[in-house]
Amino acid sequence: MRKSPTPIEVLKARMDAELSVPEAANVVNVSRQAWRYWERGLRKMDPNTWELFTIKTTGIVLIRAKSKEKQTHDLQSDLQRLQILGRKSNN
Repeated sequence: MRKSPTPIEVLKARMDAELSVPEAANVVNVSRQAWRYWERGLRKMDPNTWELFTIKTTGIVLIRAKSKEKQTHDLQSDLQRLQILGRKSNN
């Protein structure tokens, strides 16, 4: 049996997905107020809504992580090229 997430889990999931409250609410088709209530612990999120949110945002988190990883790799490659060019120009 699935259980409702804690307010901290709701907040952490939203922050991990880098979503604002309105964006997170839109993901599961609820009002901003409903989302705020869940994060503040004033109401419990339905386990099915939680499952839907986590399924939909897992892709977002993975895509952003891959993008950041690629950006880091690209920056490192650029730095290496600049170092090589700097060495060549000093010779």
